[in-house]
Amino acid sequence: MANGSGDSDAASEAGSLFSLQSDFPNEDGLAGPGVAPPGDAGEIDDISAQEEFENKMREQIDGLAEKSAKARQAALTGIRSGLSKKIAVDFVGDRKMTIADALERCLKKGKGEEQTQAAAVACLLCVQLGIVDDIESLYAPLRSIFLTIMKDQTAALKARSSCADALGLCCFIAGGENENLVSIMDGLLNVFKASFFKGDGSRPNLPPDVTLLHASALSAWALLLTIAPPSWTSTEINNLLPRLQELLESSDVELRIVAGEVIALSYELARMDNEDFDGSDIDGLCEKLRQLATDSNKYRAKKERRQQRSSFRDILRAVGVSPDRRRRDERREMVLGVEEGAWQRLRHRGETRDGPRGRGGDVAAAAA
Repeated sequence: MANGSGDSDAASEAGSLFSLQSDFPNEDGLAGPGVAPPGDAGEIDDISAQEEFENKMREQIDGLAEKSAKARQAALTGIRSGLSKKIAVDFVGDRKMTIADALERCLKKGKGEEQTQAAAVACLLCVQLGIVDDIESLYAPLRSIFLTIMKDQTAALKARSSCADALGLCCFIAGGENENLVSIMDGLLNVFKASFFKGDGSRPNLPPDVTLLHASALSAWALLLTIAPPSWTSTEINNLLPRLQELLESSDVELRIVAGEVIALSYELARMDNEDFDGSDIDGLCEKLRQLATDSNKYRAKKERRQQRSSFRDILRAVGVSPDRRRRDERREMVLGVEEGAWQRLRHRGETRDGPRGRGGDVAAAAA
């Protein structure tokens, strides 16, 4: 067992455990320091590289049982790094319940960063095993813990955001009963609705860490919207569209963009059922989207303006497209064999922008 004096050593080992320099080629195609160039007699073969990877992973999995919180965090960081760089379905599958039990302890006993890392590792675990395995048994015991932490206003905001991400992604991969799905979506809604207008019609003034949580919850809610029961989805879209438009007034660019994307997704789903669906005020909505797509306010940072304009140009095209154009696009998709809309694909593939959440990077790398 590690003690306090060994915390820095454990963190250092985990930080260097899956070094891109030593395990992967550099930009010139040459191996990193300590590894012979391709073609040399000393090049590490695939079998020995796999054995080294698995040995390191075993050490980090064992580290999840350490008494020291810093040592557990270091182990979580090592596992997260390894699973984000390499598909290891068989290795992880043989140890899935051991890892899941350890993650459950980290989420229950840990605080702040430990909970954040544990939720991120759970996402990677579900992505890896979701390729070949039914992960409901793994995800089910974690689901209520994610919900509890996300709702806990005394928990670290970063941990709450990470648990919201985990709820969306893990539930999406695991599937499960519609009752559980709707319950999770209601929990996510109860988080991000705090960014809706107040009773007097004014916009709430929230700090960045809180809007980050709301953006994570909204994005997770939208992902689950794509697999929710159609009848429930239709009612939810009609009820929430006017409130979602309020989020376009947020002071946080990340929340504004996520809200715009969710509005575009909502219109796409609604028009699959009714191609003439326009909502309650399509003209007012399109005017607001147009303003955001051409925003040149100097009080916004240049990068923020560029990011916002690029995103909202696409969102405006999706929401404001004419019925005739939609029908032409639908016929084209039928010819090409496309079964889902563009905004569903965006959510499913995790093609989110580089933002403060940094979500998707680990998952995209693992799924590549």
